[in-house]
Amino acid sequence: MKLDIVFVFDQWRGRGIGRRLINTVGGLSAEFGAPQLRILSQPWAECFFVHVGAHRVGSQPPDDRTAWYRPIFEIDLDRGPRIPLDQSMNQ
Repeated sequence: MKLDIVFVFDQWRGRGIGRRLINTVGGLSAEFGAPQLRILSQPWAECFFVHVGAHRVGSQPPDDRTAWYRPIFEIDLDRGPRIPLDQSMNQ
């Protein structure tokens, strides 16, 4: 399963929304039998994806939509439980 062009606005970051998006998309992808979730990211989001358990597998060169290399990450979906949600999202 592939994920591209999904983001959380700056004012909403740090509230667990990104983790919830990854959990939801990862869960749905696993239900459909996908062994991994492939994410075409932006360079400034690399720390987030590493933090949620993704590993970098390559990069996409600049194209007609971007002027920079975009990192490509994968999350293995058959490795057990999903990323825990922040406490703030459980209330």
